[in-house]
Amino acid sequence: MKKTKYQGESYDQLHLFYGVGYESVAYVLEDCWVYTMQHDDIIISPDYPNDALYVLLEGQARVHLGGIQTEPLLILETGSCVGELSIIDQGRASAYVLAEGATKLLSIDESRVWSLIHSSHTLACNLLNILSKRMRNNNRVIIEGSERQRKLETFAKVDPLTGIYNRRWFDESMQRQMRRVEHSQNPLSLIMLDVDHFKRYNDTHGHQGGDEALIALAHTISLHLRPGDIAARYGGEEFAVVLPDTDAVSGRMIAERLRTAVEALEIKDDEGNSLSGITISLGVAQTSGTVDSVSELIATADAALYQAKNQGRNRVVVGD
Repeated sequence: MKKTKYQGESYDQLHLFYGVGYESVAYVLEDCWVYTMQHDDIIISPDYPNDALYVLLEGQARVHLGGIQTEPLLILETGSCVGELSIIDQGRASAYVLAEGATKLLSIDESRVWSLIHSSHTLACNLLNILSKRMRNNNRVIIEGSERQRKLETFAKVDPLTGIYNRRWFDESMQRQMRRVEHSQNPLSLIMLDVDHFKRYNDTHGHQGGDEALIALAHTISLHLRPGDIAARYGGEEFAVVLPDTDAVSGRMIAERLRTAVEALEIKDDEGNSLSGITISLGVAQTSGTVDSVSELIATADAALYQAKNQGRNRVVVGD
């Protein structure tokens, strides 16, 4: 790393000194060092105390939160400064700052920063403006990060094709539902259903047509459930419907309503052309007085579903 005394280079480009005559601060700056750094050289690190404010005379610097292997939080351009927060709050740096390519930095140590602030009202206002913009940027990053996290959490529980809950969410939800059953002693019914002859449907209309059928099926299921009922895509063409506080008699009625609605469903491709209709077979299971495990409840509903298929499809069977 090469260092030389500051001679006023690039002064007019430095945001910190906008409106501040060089003559009024030269007595401080001419004792400061200019460092020439190479790509990926570390300028500031949370691992070490920082007692200087750095101003970019040439090149760029990038800021990383959490570690230098993370994506840069932002890129600092020529004229920007960094390290001011460490000077003001006397704390360790909160991020890594690395040179992006060849970079020249003016280093102003802590005592000289305070001297500049006390001697120049304009410079103090510039620093306040820089801090304000930095805080606004950080707030924006936090908001965007929260929104991104919310979307990731949504993607983690929603089936991307049909827009209803996925198998992962279903498994987690069923554990919660079964604890609720154990506490309340109210019954819970589960419907397992799938599309009859779905492979044949795919062979006839192609996978795009099959996807349109699954999307329409999921939409229809959602429209015909009560508030509090929950539908999920269990896998492939199989779906699960959770019916809290519902016995098998009511569960069968809801399953029949779904079967009838799907049988009457009109399916179209993305160009508006009508496709063949579909039917579904459904198996219903209810928790017993001793409270079934999740796996037992699913197995009972699945067995009823396959019994419906063996009896000719497009029907509802309630499991024992």
